[in-house]
Amino acid sequence: MIERLVFHRVVPGLGPVDEIDTPDVAPLVGYLDEALVDVQAEDQIAAAYTARAALDRFFPRRSRRDFDENSLYDKQAMTTHVQRLGWRVPNTWMVDEEPAAPLPWVVKRRLGIGGIGLRVVNTPEEWAKAKAEIGSDAASFFVQEFVPGHIVKIVAVARNGTLVQTATFRSQMHENDPFGPSARIETIDDEEFTGKAAALLSFLGYTGMCGIDCIRAQDGSLVFLELNSRAPGSWASANRSGTDFVGAYLYALDKGPAVASTRAAPRPMIEVGTLRAHALALGWRWSAATVLLRIHRLVARLVKRS
Repeated sequence: MIERLVFHRVVPGLGPVDEIDTPDVAPLVGYLDEALVDVQAEDQIAAAYTARAALDRFFPRRSRRDFDENSLYDKQAMTTHVQRLGWRVPNTWMVDEEPAAPLPWVVKRRLGIGGIGLRVVNTPEEWAKAKAEIGSDAASFFVQEFVPGHIVKIVAVARNGTLVQTATFRSQMHENDPFGPSARIETIDDEEFTGKAAALLSFLGYTGMCGIDCIRAQDGSLVFLELNSRAPGSWASANRSGTDFVGAYLYALDKGPAVASTRAAPRPMIEVGTLRAHALALGWRWSAATVLLRIHRLVARLVKRS
């Protein structure tokens, strides 16, 4: 698994995620050649993968053959699929369509990551400002009603649509980044959420690691927000609750022995220390590599600006 290096897929008609600086990794792919079996994205960078045909052979499909895999990365398209499966979803419409719910609304990128490009609009004036800033890029965004409640998430590994490992948790965001990655998680039992997640991944014929985000609304109903076809940033912390996401991930990719189906045990709220968690789970050598990559990208940006 390669984290913090990601290939940027441009879904036809949507365009790239401009705010995210993705490095040119073609030389790395050429160097690794057949040793590269998959690519994962972390919360700080784009969740889409390359569409360049020259690199396609390196990446296994994540869904069944007759499913349009672009839908895994297009949040608006996935919302439509999930609604057809019987999930409750927020009222959803495109930027240039008539609103389908009263204010407040949530404006999202169809291709987005870590809360980038997401905003809540509470007044007509804020909506006018948002539309002006979006401008001609309206096709890259969609709008949903704001649903009050608390965030619940699942980290899962599936193999050909069958759940192998799951951790369901209540999520708290950082005070300064309310729409970004989880700052604290509390693993919980949620039979409804787990059952719906299993049905969705079965429908997709999904293989690999993923994260599913929902809102447990104030009336108790479960409201789908998004599916992230990657390893969520909090997976290593969730892994401390009796699961083996690394072993399950390798098994899903046919790179390791079979792993028994396991669900994370409930446990109290813990801090999500991404770097520390990666160090414990994958070894200090890998964590040092991620730090060096961050430094390299920072230097590259500074040089580019100068």
